[in-house]
Amino acid sequence: MKRMILAAIAIAASTLTFGQTTDKAAAAIEKASTAMQNAQNKVDAIQRKIAVGDSLVEVGNTMIDEAEAELKEQNANRKAAVKEFAAQRKSISKYLKDDDKSVVSQAKADLKALDAESKAELKKIDNKIKEANAKMTKGEANVTKGKTAQKSNSAPLKEAMKKLDSTTEAFNSLTGNTPEKPEKPEKSEKKKSKKDKEEEED
Repeated sequence: MKRMILAAIAIAASTLTFGQTTDKAAAAIEKASTAMQNAQNKVDAIQRKIAVGDSLVEVGNTMIDEAEAELKEQNANRKAAVKEFAAQRKSISKYLKDDDKSVVSQAKADLKALDAESKAELKKIDNKIKEANAKMTKGEANVTKGKTAQKSNSAPLKEAMKKLDSTTEAFNSLTGNTPEKPEKPEKSEKKKSKKDKEEEED
């Protein structure tokens, strides 16, 4: 009877020890899992910031290209308009010396109308040039902001990836899983503006 009691106590003690060991292992796995997930969350957060930076650079370069094209077009339009109005003014001004006062009067009226038309047309063109310059400035600001985001998050991403590697390895060693390296962030193709391409060629 005494032997049976001792055996029962031994079994109970063994079961208790096994249960405590199992609980500790489960707690360790849970802790490792949480650390790994936190590391993954940090990587994801930094990658999102870099993606925003990539987008800003791409959008900014597109804006710069569009602004350059618009400026080229509108500057050409302005030059042509000034030349055309100057030619018309010269042609009308000839009649200011006419002996016929009615002709002179008509010439003055025509010049006044031409000046008003010239002023309105050039103002319209100048407004488009102003808008293009504003777009250029905004595009350059986007590129600068995007490149800053890319640069400032590059080192933190490397550190976050190292942390994810180590926490993943720790989790796998506890669970017996085959270690898998986390996916590395893909390098995106950054759209360059014509201005950037010209600088590279130089």
